[in-house]
Amino acid sequence: MQWLLTHSFAGKALAVRRVTENHGKKTPGVDKVTWSTPDAKYRAVKKLSRHGYAPRPLRRIYIPKSNGKMRALGIPCMVDRAMQALHLLALEPVSETCADSHSYGFRRDRSTADAIEQCFTALAKKTSSQWILEGDIRACFDEISHSWLVTNVPTDTVILQKWLKAGYIEDRQNPWKGARWIRARYFHREVARHWVFAADTGELTAEGKPRRLKLRKASDVPIRRHTQVHGNANPFDPAWESYFEDRYGLKMANALSGRGKLIRLWLDQDRACIVCQQRITAATGWHVHHIVRRVDGGSDAWSNLVMVHPDCHRQIHSRGLTVMKPAPKRGL
Repeated sequence: MQWLLTHSFAGKALAVRRVTENHGKKTPGVDKVTWSTPDAKYRAVKKLSRHGYAPRPLRRIYIPKSNGKMRALGIPCMVDRAMQALHLLALEPVSETCADSHSYGFRRDRSTADAIEQCFTALAKKTSSQWILEGDIRACFDEISHSWLVTNVPTDTVILQKWLKAGYIEDRQNPWKGARWIRARYFHREVARHWVFAADTGELTAEGKPRRLKLRKASDVPIRRHTQVHGNANPFDPAWESYFEDRYGLKMANALSGRGKLIRLWLDQDRACIVCQQRITAATGWHVHHIVRRVDGGSDAWSNLVMVHPDCHRQIHSRGLTVMKPAPKRGL
């Protein structure tokens, strides 16, 4: 089954879609290539082949850690990301079925918040343990045994060995700039606040002022209680489908908090995109499309709006597609 999936056109197309719609879609690897056009994406699908595949080295950069040290981060090329996403499609159902019910790292639909909730559940009682053992494997991903991975990971070992031997290339810059330059570029005044860390986006506001992305304060983030994922929940098991639907709905409602029109659009469309019929979630993102364009007299009324995925929205305009409002669901 894994072999059929990794060699199917549908699997390859889905892998390319995933790497071209995530947050890193504009970040290139060592080849400086991104896939931003429909033609480039189609060529990428045809390029995903086991025969002759040779992964390129990672582009290594460094990001600061909370303790002041630097963490190495490897950025693969787009074709390598797509190949990894393709094999993940075949590997993830196996790993989710066999994994421990209370492991939360690098797993689908599980997060740090779930681990925190499990710690609270285990430690909140008077008779609970009083100590937590924290372990940190030094340079885990650099030092892990390659032979152990090849022996124990149920995936294409030929491809896996190529990834393990790909290596990396340093790509780091250290601009030596003075304090005045740093202050003028990164620290600004926003309303009554001084020394606000922000960066210009190159765009202007309606008042003609530079539009900036600023560092948010911790107090700007609302506090919401997280609902811990069920330990035995498996996103690939049909029996848990309704459970994960409810979780997706809760996450989406939080993402759309305070925007009643968007919530109504999302629910009326049965939480799915009008074009591809796939689920719209906070992770996939969304665009609001006007059925009748505003330049043609269309309004912002609810009856003229639909929610679609960002990539589907681009296809509507590039291919001249026509979409219609879904028929309302009525009770018996």
